[in-house]
Amino acid sequence: MKILAIRNYLTTPKFQKNNNPNFIKPIAMKADTVSFAGKINVVTLSGDELALEAKNSKLARRIGICAPEVKSDGTYQTQGKNADFASNPITKSHLKNVFKSIALMEENGIYHGDIEQKHLFYDRKGKVQFDSFRFGEIKSQNKDKYNARIAYLLSEGQGLANLYDYENHCIGEYLRQIGSPQKEKEFIREYLIESSQLHEKMSKSPKISDTHFEELQAKLYQNPDDDIVELVKDRINFKHTERMAFTNWDESASGSSGSVLDEPKALLGVNLYFRAWLESLKYIQKIEEIKTRTQDKDKLELLNYFEQYARHTEKNYEGSIYGMATWRLSEKNPNNVLFKYTSKEKLKEFEEKYQEIKNTDDIKLKCNKVGLIKRFYNNIN
Repeated sequence: MKILAIRNYLTTPKFQKNNNPNFIKPIAMKADTVSFAGKINVVTLSGDELALEAKNSKLARRIGICAPEVKSDGTYQTQGKNADFASNPITKSHLKNVFKSIALMEENGIYHGDIEQKHLFYDRKGKVQFDSFRFGEIKSQNKDKYNARIAYLLSEGQGLANLYDYENHCIGEYLRQIGSPQKEKEFIREYLIESSQLHEKMSKSPKISDTHFEELQAKLYQNPDDDIVELVKDRINFKHTERMAFTNWDESASGSSGSVLDEPKALLGVNLYFRAWLESLKYIQKIEEIKTRTQDKDKLELLNYFEQYARHTEKNYEGSIYGMATWRLSEKNPNNVLFKYTSKEKLKEFEEKYQEIKNTDDIKLKCNKVGLIKRFYNNIN
């Protein structure tokens, strides 16, 4: 998994007025004056990675996706810069082009597989280039593998696999650069408005299994109300927290069999995962509250989709956290345990608290118990 920055809201920058209607407000601090529209980054590949990148990026270009051409010497050049709120903010034109590319991927059976902030290049004219196609699946090349990857992703309730990755990996990271919860909401509102056209297109596609979900998003994202904006923002944030958790957790183990443990990084991973779990539970509570005061039928249906997704995700967190928190509690690795300074009595108490959570159905009560076990876990480590 890729290295991601830990969430850290920066001091809110001074925003400058920009009369260009193409920019999403708020406008970030004035970008540097060096032109990056033609900035070139050279990537060198070899072996299987080279062959896959050349093959898959060629297919992407053929269907209209902006992707670099792999040269015979094993290199390719990307143009533009990664999104950065202060120096290279995402514009409406950027979003239009991202959504156009995602639509082309979905309609042509391409799962990119590595949509990360560092693999998208935004230039000053609104163009967006994708690279790193070598980790994806192409339906026409291997239908079974493609279907398996898509089914795994969509088991969480999202309608478009590539959009799922873009939101949780790229937009989740971008939100952390913005510096203000209110500015996050303003960006997400524009993001949803631009995405409504993508959902409209997908609602009419025979390649999409749940077109009704796409119809609801197309309709309600054209002019999203505060509730929907807040919920989408919160969902992207807790999914990105989950991603940071697994990044730190994966990077905590090294050696041929993961026998060496970087304890601070492992503990950070567990804590971030607890935080994602708490955020998902609060998200469900927020949906339940909004539903009590919502009469619009379409909005209620969309909220039900959101809740279904969140409950599935929360259950995944519940099932995974115990294994993460108690990993390597074996006599074979006495020096590689997160609980190596912990008495058996405290470990038993942790296990009892965890079982209490598993037996709790009430979301508010469960949220309180998860907060308590998180603090308990930190106190004994």
